[in-house]
Amino acid sequence: MRIGLLTFHFSDNYGALLQAFCLQTYLQSLGHQVEFIDYHPLYVEQGGDLSEILRPDLSKKYLKKLYLFLSYKRRYFFSTSGPAAELDAFRAKYLNIGQHLARSYDQLEPYLDYDHILVGSDQIWNPSDQFGLDSVYYGYPFSARMPVSSYAASFGSVSRIVPFAVDILPWIRLLYKCSVREGEAQAFILSNHLNCELVPDPTILVDDIGLFKQQPLDIDFSSAVFAYALRTQAGVSDFVSQLSFQLGLTPISASTPWRRWKKIGREINLNPFTFLGSIASSRLVVSNSFHAIVCSVLLRKEFIAVSLPGAKAGLSSRIGSFLTAVGLEERLILPNEFTCALHLAGKGVDWSSVETNLLSLRSQGRLFLDSALNKPPE
Repeated sequence: MRIGLLTFHFSDNYGALLQAFCLQTYLQSLGHQVEFIDYHPLYVEQGGDLSEILRPDLSKKYLKKLYLFLSYKRRYFFSTSGPAAELDAFRAKYLNIGQHLARSYDQLEPYLDYDHILVGSDQIWNPSDQFGLDSVYYGYPFSARMPVSSYAASFGSVSRIVPFAVDILPWIRLLYKCSVREGEAQAFILSNHLNCELVPDPTILVDDIGLFKQQPLDIDFSSAVFAYALRTQAGVSDFVSQLSFQLGLTPISASTPWRRWKKIGREINLNPFTFLGSIASSRLVVSNSFHAIVCSVLLRKEFIAVSLPGAKAGLSSRIGSFLTAVGLEERLILPNEFTCALHLAGKGVDWSSVETNLLSLRSQGRLFLDSALNKPPE
C-alpha cells in the first residue's frame, strides 16, 4: 500500500523528527511504501509571508508572527552549522519526503493519489496563535478522494480547541479511523458522539528504539544529568543546577535553534539519534519535553519530568497521560518541587512492570494501524 504521512516533519524538534521516523520505519517494516507529504505552510515556523509581517500592529497574534519570522530568518542564515544543520541532515538522510513543496491548501494536488493517508502524530490539531485551525492537518482536502485516518494526533491541550469544536468535529467525522495520543482528547471526541481510539506515540511502535541511538563523540555522560527544555527552562534549569550540586553530576543540555534562555550546563549539538544516545548514556534525565520523557522510558533511563508552568501547564497533559499508562505518574512534578526531584533522583524504577505496560501500548497502536490500513472502507 502507498501511504502518505502528514505531520510536522519539518519541525526543528528532536521529538517531532523521531515520531515521524518511527512511524515511517514501522509502516515500512510491514511492506508499505511511505512518503511524507511535504506540506510546510509558512505560518507554522515563519509566522506567515512577508506581506503579513509588513502590516504591523500590537496584537499578540502579530507579535507572535513577528517573533517566528525573525527566528526563521536567523535560522536560515545560521543553518550551515549548529543544531539546525544537524536536523536538516537527518531529514535529508532518513525521511522519505515528497518532491513537491506545498505551502498552502491549493498546492496539494500532487499528493492526491495515495491508497491511504495518515495524519499525525504530534500536535498537528493544535490551533496556532498566529493562524488558528488548519483543515489540511485534519485530512479535509484528501478525505473526498481517499481514506484518511489519524494516528496519535494531538490537540496539545483540549482547552485550546473547545472554542473551535464547531469546525473540528465535522472534519473528524470524515476520517475513516480516528485515534489520538492523549486521554483527554479521546474523552472530548467521544463526548461529541464520534468514535476515537487511544493509541501510543509512534516512537513506541518500533520494537527497540535503542537500535537507533548514536553516542555523541568525545563526551562522557556516565556522571551527567542531561537536560532538554521546551518552551521554557522553568524548573528544568533550577533542578539541573541543584541536582548537579547535590549529587556531583555534570550538567549537559541539548542545543536547539530556538533557545530563548541561558545555556543549561554544557550545551551540545545533536540530531535525533545522538539525542537518543545522550539520554541512554546519562545518569539522569530532566526535561519538560514529552518525547524526551517517552524516550527515557523506552531506553530504561531514570528521569524527572517537569510540568510546564502557568498557562502552558495544559500542554503537559500528554506527559501525564503517558506516564499514567506506564505506571510512572509520580515522576511528573511541578517546577518548584525540588525536594520531590531529589527524592526521585535517588529512587529506582521497576522497569519490569513498565515493560509490561509498554507492550500493551505497542499492541494497541499496531492493532489500530492494522484495522485502519488492512480493512478497506465499506
